[in-house]
Amino acid sequence: MVVVENLNKTYAVGSKQERILDSITLHIQKGELVLLRGVSGSGKTTLLSILAGLEKPSSGKVLIDSEPISKLPDIHLSHFRAKKIGMVFQHFNLIETLTLLDNVLVPLVANRIGVKEAKEMAFAALKRARIEHKKDAHPNRLSGGEKQRGAIARAIV
Repeated sequence: MVVVENLNKTYAVGSKQERILDSITLHIQKGELVLLRGVSGSGKTTLLSILAGLEKPSSGKVLIDSEPISKLPDIHLSHFRAKKIGMVFQHFNLIETLTLLDNVLVPLVANRIGVKEAKEMAFAALKRARIEHKKDAHPNRLSGGEKQRGAIARAIV
């Protein structure tokens, strides 16, 4: 479950503060599908970055599975993100020197999952994303859609 209460984010722009997020409150249940939309510059990416623990809010509360992520020290936040959060970026951030399977393995290795189990999990994620047939390909040999499916597999693993 995701709980956001009275979330605010401001950035310094020159000598003044610009408020990007203003008193955002939302509750998302496990399994619930949520669409976030808005015009360019409306704060969508900022909100998602805060929910992923990549940025800290200026004020307010963010709980993911009852864990106050905005208050976690960086070392714990990295571990939390690796276990609980999957992200697909606009630019897929696949490592060019690794095969698609190895790219999907990266978060599993970071979580110290055994090699055999990690490979099974990574292949299953590639299968769910319908890209398992490209497991041995490097990103420079993949189409944009194939890269996107590989990034989705990495996010859901």
